Amino acid sequence: MGDTMRMTSAKLGTVLTVVGASITGYHTHSMLAVKKYDSKSLFWALTGVVSFGIGQNLVADALHDRFK
Repeated sequence: MGDTMRMTSAKLGTVLTVVGASITGYHTHSMLAVKKYDSKSLFWALTGVVSFGIGQNLVADALHDRFK
C-alpha cells in the first residue's frame, strides 16, 4: 500500500485536469442551453478553466522531471 497511494504532482494534475474540464463543460453547456449568462454558472466555468490550467501545468512539470 506504500507507493500506489502516494499523491504525486502527476496524479493531482490529472485529477485537476479532468475535474476542471468537467466543471467547465457542464456549466458552459448549461449557460448555452438557456442562452442566459448567470453569474453562478460563469463563476464555476471560470473556476473549471483555472483548475484545468493548473492541472495541465502539474502534469507537464511531472513529465519534464521524469524525462530530464
